[in-house]
Amino acid sequence: MKVWTHHPSTFPITSPDLTVDATLSVYYRSREYRDAIHELHRHLKGETQFLWCLTTRNTFERHSESIDLIEWELDVPISQILAFYREDVWGEIYNGRSKDWAALITSSVSENVGALVRVPIDPSWATPHPIPVKYKSR
Repeated sequence: MKVWTHHPSTFPITSPDLTVDATLSVYYRSREYRDAIHELHRHLKGETQFLWCLTTRNTFERHSESIDLIEWELDVPISQILAFYREDVWGEIYNGRSKDWAALITSSVSENVGALVRVPIDPSWATPHPIPVKYKSR
């Protein structure tokens, strides 16, 4: 299944020794996010080693040279997908506006549904696409 994820070029996405550490996320500074990610790990029965992915290719834009991101196109076996999640529900949960955990996980892929993909990622599944800087016109 094709999914997409965005990470700095230094992130070793295909390393067999990759360890995902949620405490290193820029979002972890937020108390609401910290609470939500730890609760998500509990809902996933302790699973913590996954990448957040999109099930449709994003129109992600880089607006600064200081943001060094690669869009990774992953073609993973369905067995590598830990769960599908509703992106809008996750946003409400991690921003502290909802506790509707029952609505988060879904079995169907549709618009605004993402995938939690287990690591490690086999290098043959991963294709990097550099994201060019798109300067906003003033």
